[in-house]
Amino acid sequence: MKKCIFCGKPVKETKYSIQVDDDLGNVYCCNIECYQKTRRYIESYKSIRKTVVYFITAILVVMNLFIIGYHADFRWMYLPLIGLGVMFIADPSIYVTNYFYGQFGILKTLRVFRLIGLAITLFGILLTILWMPGT
Repeated sequence: MKKCIFCGKPVKETKYSIQVDDDLGNVYCCNIECYQKTRRYIESYKSIRKTVVYFITAILVVMNLFIIGYHADFRWMYLPLIGLGVMFIADPSIYVTNYFYGQFGILKTLRVFRLIGLAITLFGILLTILWMPGT
């Protein structure tokens, strides 16, 4: 049984089909609305915005590595973690593989990974608030 790549519902007709890449091959949508949303999502994935998101994420990872490597001990040392959580919320597709889209659909996958990003962000904020010098 084929599933809609956007909402994850079963597809009765293969009228709405999109060739994505070699990993997924043809993906199917259950109706024209899901088809259009999937096309927009794929186009946004190929945009320059994706490069900016990767660049910002790389900077936050490097900042985090420096803080860990130098055993920094200051209140705002969890700021890169908060930033990574926000990037996870803003564009979870940089962390998600095609497996998740194929299994659960784009909509459900984005919701779950945005919740994970929210948890990471809140954890970073909590660590910043509860920070005590020398611990």
